[in-house]
Amino acid sequence: MRSDFFLDKLSILSSLAREGLRASETANLHWLEFLLANEKK
Repeated sequence: MRSDFFLDKLSILSSLAREGLRASETANLHWLEFLLANEKK
């Protein structure tokens, strides 16, 4: 039972980490697009 608890915590943490990575990648892409758009002006 105790190991199940730790496994649940690990899976929650890993899914959170994946979501965080995806969010930061998206933010970086938007930032790059913003910078490129400003360079063209």
